[in-house]
Parts: sequence; C-alpha cells; structure tokens
Amino acid sequence: MVYGTRKSFSFFICRGYEQRLFFTRILTERFPLGDLTWTINPELRTTPGPIDLLLIRNDLTKNPIRVAWTVIFEGKGSGSGDTYDRILTQLMGYAATWKGPFVYLLGAKGKTCAFWKYTKSRSPQVQRMSSDDQGNVRFEDLSQAVQYDIVERQAPIAHMLRWIINNQPPFNLAIDEVCGQFQPGNLADETGTDIDSRNTAAVNQ
Repeated sequence: MVYGTRKSFSFFICRGYEQRLFFTRILTERFPLGDLTWTINPELRTTPGPIDLLLIRNDLTKNPIRVAWTVIFEGKGSGSGDTYDRILTQLMGYAATWKGPFVYLLGAKGKTCAFWKYTKSRSPQVQRMSSDDQGNVRFEDLSQAVQYDIVERQAPIAHMLRWIINNQPPFNLAIDEVCGQFQPGNLADETGTDIDSRNTAAVNQ
C-alpha cells in the first residue's frame, strides 16, 4: 500500500469525511469489488445510527444472495473529541445489530487506526487485534486500542487485513433479510443527514 507523500497524506486525512474516502480506497485495494464478491457500503443507517463504512462479502451463487458483514469502519477527524474507547463503543453498537457470529471492527482517528474482533458468543465479546511488521497477528482480551500510524506502520495494517481475508465470517443472512435490518432511507451524508430527506427538501424549495 502506497498512499503518497507523508505531508500530503497527513493533510488529507485530518478530517473525518476525507478519512472515510481514504479507507474506502484501502479496503478496495485489499477486497476487490469488480465481481461483487465484496461491496463497500457507506453511511448505511442502522438503529444505532449510520455506519461510516460496512464491508460485506456476498455469495452470488445463492438465490437470494447470502451475505456476511466482514468489517465495520468508524472514522473520526484528528480534531474530534472522540477517544478510541468511544469509537469502539460506537462500533460495538453497530456490531450488536448483526446476526452473524463475529465481525471485525476498524476504528480510525486522524492518521491512526486500530483493529478489534467482535464475537457474540464469547466473553468478553471484544478482542483487540494487533500485528508486528513480520505478520504475527495476535488477539487479546483487551479493549484498549493498539494504534497504528497509517503512513509509518503500513506493514502491520496490511498483515491484519490479510488475516481478515483468510479468516472471514461465514455467510449468515439472505440479502433481503439484511435489508430489513436497515431503517427506511438507508443512506446518510457526511453530516448524518438522511440523503432521501435532504433530496426531498431540495426539490420542495
């Protein structure tokens, strides 16, 4: 993964909205979207609120298509008052709405990021995920984030994404069942405003 110069990257990633676009690129590089095996879904509105990014794996051989939530992403700009503990709490709220056995959580703030695994059937449900530069991935029964600089620590980030590819959640629900989990007006913009409502208001002006 090559993200450009450190100076340009640090300026680009400092705000939450641009951060979401950047992580869309990272996930797209690792989880190719060309054949629709993977889809990256921005700002899907669930009961706890809109998910920044949701990476879903699709089984296109079934009718209806079966899916597996794989990575839930929540990002905050560098100036945000949110801590990684708050980001994890938000991610866990989203994960609790999914009916699958486990899902990976990816949080980011500014130009750092952290990984966890959420498993419904175990206690504690959250394990933090970490890796060294040689690809030794570890899971610990701790929630405190291991933060990785997205520019300086690209190797361990790549190793953890590779681990996720090789250890994917199983397909759990049909696509129509998943759609039923989302509230009407699935999409929200970068401010959290429902896009359907925003567009309706614009038409009525």
